[in-house]
Amino acid sequence: MQAAAESHFTTMPTHFHGGMTFQAGKPYPFPSLPKNIPAHPLRITVTDPPIVTVGQTITASQKLTEPFKPQSPCYFSPIPATVTHITPWQPDDFHRHTHARNPHEINHPTTQLYDIHLKPIPPSPPAASACDQSADENNPLTVPAALNIAPPDKPTLKSWFQHFRALGPWPQDEIGCDLITQLAAVLHNKHYQSKPPKSLICIGMDAYSPYPDRSSLLLSYPDDAVLGLQILGNLLNVKRPKLVIDANPHLEGFLKNPCKSFKIKLLCARNRYPAPDPTLIAHTLENTKLPQNGSPTDVGIVMVTPWTVIRIARWMTRRQLDVLQPVMIAEPHRDKHPQRHFAMPGTEICCVDHTLHGCTERLRGKLIAGNPLTGNQLCAPALVAQQQEHSRRAPDSLPPTIRHGMQLLTNLASTHHLEPAPCITCGWCVDACPTGLQPVHLAEQIHNHQNSKQLQDHLQYCIGCGLCTHVCPSHLPIAQILAQANAPITPQIK
Repeated sequence: MQAAAESHFTTMPTHFHGGMTFQAGKPYPFPSLPKNIPAHPLRITVTDPPIVTVGQTITASQKLTEPFKPQSPCYFSPIPATVTHITPWQPDDFHRHTHARNPHEINHPTTQLYDIHLKPIPPSPPAASACDQSADENNPLTVPAALNIAPPDKPTLKSWFQHFRALGPWPQDEIGCDLITQLAAVLHNKHYQSKPPKSLICIGMDAYSPYPDRSSLLLSYPDDAVLGLQILGNLLNVKRPKLVIDANPHLEGFLKNPCKSFKIKLLCARNRYPAPDPTLIAHTLENTKLPQNGSPTDVGIVMVTPWTVIRIARWMTRRQLDVLQPVMIAEPHRDKHPQRHFAMPGTEICCVDHTLHGCTERLRGKLIAGNPLTGNQLCAPALVAQQQEHSRRAPDSLPPTIRHGMQLLTNLASTHHLEPAPCITCGWCVDACPTGLQPVHLAEQIHNHQNSKQLQDHLQYCIGCGLCTHVCPSHLPIAQILAQANAPITPQIK
């Protein structure tokens, strides 16, 4: 009888769709969220014209934008600061990718973005002591990592939605449709109380299984993840939300009891790339097909990622809203553990990880927002106006920043190199190559200066994902060799 009750909450799907099978990364716990962090200048990218002006002094949680569309979030300042300047620029591939399933972005695409530059203001002594007694009082340039904002008192979806919207984006990496957009679609249906969404799914499977970003968050905050999912399920009137994770016994052991207590359906499956894609999740779990570029709410499903529900639970229990977000910086080497940090959106990447500091030339074109297979290259904004003195700089002089929802960053310019050994012809690089190349064979031709037309033709299909280096047991720098040979012909490919 007890076994039957447990199986009610833990179910193994018969088959998760996907193609390539990678060696899954081992989840690592994130560090504890700090109460205070060093204050850095922020450059927050917003999608609507700012309502603040250059030189204006603003407080923490003050609005930076006031969007006209009810489905769009308001951006706010996470710290007390001075607006130094505002830089307009054109949307890039990263922005289009993260809004892939937003119906308003599809029908009315954003034509111009704005970077609001914020210079932190040292807090006054009373504010500093109220934030955190353990903070370094000798260093005034620290800011709290959470805002003293209580969640709504009314347990209604409309009340929570207004708070969600006013407190900035709640983006979800690689889903392409943030929480606010989905909740707005649910509220648009006047009969949502009598006919709620049929399913609420938290996709805890790693979008790219060698890099355990989502599973590491679930390992670090199992109780918060389950509680936040239940809170959201109650707001949407979904009785049994689902949490989908990789088939990892260690992770399942952390989540099994909380899911049983809060009546969350825990689903474990082997991750076959790209099984965590929203389209495949809907097809596997709900036997439903998402329309092309469609939101999950189009078929009665709401999808979230772990940090969204963890943040909701922490907000509910602590009465404080976290303004930090987790960032995992991974490198294409099996023996290199990913770096795990917390950072404010708008912080320059070099300030988050000291290993990325002072290496602008080496890192240019080598930082990927997301995983190396489907992520987007981070590049400097393309300025469209230079009206102010502070913006009269070349675009490349603006370093990349941590953007809202950027929870995985791939560094393809790693300095971590193990001593390579001779190739043992295991064929792993061939199995891992998503475009069907023979990477080590191409690398040997390049090393032997065999610059044939066939080699150049094959190099055009290399997408620079770094998987060949990642799986190579001999630690051969195959991806680096192919990238160097591929660089001169890249403009011709594009």
